Amino acid sequence: AASRYDAPAERLARLAVLTTPSRPALRAFLRGERALAAGRFDSAVVAYGEAAAADSEFALAHYRSSIAGHWAMLDAGTTLGAADRAVRF
Repeated sequence: AASRYDAPAERLARLAVLTTPSRPALRAFLRGERALAAGRFDSAVVAYGEAAAADSEFALAHYRSSIAGHWAMLDAGTTLGAADRAVRF
């Protein structure tokens, strides 16, 4: 599955395939990536949150949630909490 994502712009999708065993988490993460790329930051936060809920140790989902939360201008506690979880996992 990882070989589907070989373009430089798809490197995080490839990493996601390799780092979560959860298909629901992967699907939600990829929805988040599409939303983030389209500038729909609130939708991206929701999708990354679903990915993290499906696989609580999915560091990349927590990381991207932090990024999307920053762009969505969420409070610093929310974005820093997601970043902390990304580092932890």
